[in-house]
Amino acid sequence: MELTNRKKRILRAIVEIYIITAEPVGSKAVAQQAGLDISTATIRNEMADLTEMGYLEQPHTSAGRVPSPMGYRLYVNELMGEHQLTIQETQRINEALNLKMEELDRCLDQAGKVLSQISDYPVFTAAAPRMRVTVKRYDLLMVEENAFIAVVMTDNSVVKNKLIRIPDTLSDTQLQLLSTVLNSSFVGLTLEEMEDTLDKMETRSAPGAFQLISLVVQFAIEVLVEQRNQPVHTAGITHLLEHPEYRSLDKAKPLMNYLAEEKRGLPPPGHPGGRTEHEHPHRTGERERGAEGHQRGHGQL
Repeated sequence: MELTNRKKRILRAIVEIYIITAEPVGSKAVAQQAGLDISTATIRNEMADLTEMGYLEQPHTSAGRVPSPMGYRLYVNELMGEHQLTIQETQRINEALNLKMEELDRCLDQAGKVLSQISDYPVFTAAAPRMRVTVKRYDLLMVEENAFIAVVMTDNSVVKNKLIRIPDTLSDTQLQLLSTVLNSSFVGLTLEEMEDTLDKMETRSAPGAFQLISLVVQFAIEVLVEQRNQPVHTAGITHLLEHPEYRSLDKAKPLMNYLAEEKRGLPPPGHPGGRTEHEHPHRTGERERGAEGHQRGHGQL
């Protein structure tokens, strides 16, 4: 028995009505929902066929039909309509996707506070940087005719998303083609490889298409740069004031300012840009040098 388009429309109507009412669905309700120009008797025959095929179930002899697990699966895979996200829904997705990273930041921040309380010295904490991070997957979700969400997932399971607005309208087909290009040409690439691929694509793409590709790829590049430059959390800078050599604000202020500035972009461990205790511009006394060498590991910030 063939699963015709008419049978699919009837099945879709039954599933959607049942989701709302949680009651067995009859042929009359299907006729109103499906918009088919056929009689209720024909609908009943089609419903009987769908039941025989396993897509519907009949809880009682005189009752209407309800979807079976097989019917739900077909509905999800083929029949369910696409939902256009509102701006509010977009914001909720943003908040949910960023929650995991916020939890990691809170954990690092709390660890730094505990270590600072134990040591009575400032403490810097950061997640270990990965020098090779690539994009694993792109997902594009239509929000409005001239706006879509770009979702970027990296190979270290970081997910970032951005609402992108464009001056012209964009169809679902164009968005699918854009997704295909991104997932075939801009995954598994390092930051440098991605920039090189984007430069080459500019010469062989139409201006409008390249603009869309560039908008998403530039966002992906921002994500990769962010993953390389892990945020550094600072705790306990004011502990410096508890040590004799820094009880004078004239001595403490330059170092505190220096530490506050450095936390925005400390190089990774072993990076040649890191300063040793002997290169510190504001060292004042043997006590500071000894504490720095002990806590930082070989004296490196």
